[in-house]
Amino acid sequence: MDHFVILGAVDGPEALEIPSMVNAIFVIDDLEAFWKILEKESKRIIIPVNRVSIGVRFIVEQKDGKVIEYLQLNDN
Repeated sequence: MDHFVILGAVDGPEALEIPSMVNAIFVIDDLEAFWKILEKESKRIIIPVNRVSIGVRFIVEQKDGKVIEYLQLNDN
């Protein structure tokens, strides 16, 4: 079995609107460095830098139309 993501929403299907748009999630070590580049170079910022339970992330639509989530995991 390969890597996979399971999406679920207790609050209803509208909670899955943005997650279902995402084409890929890149786990990175330096979110700030990627943000400095992609904040200016992306076609559209869907979700700016924000904290989530497992780390810090942002979601952008790249110039090719792909929606990518960049995620820096919390240190354990």
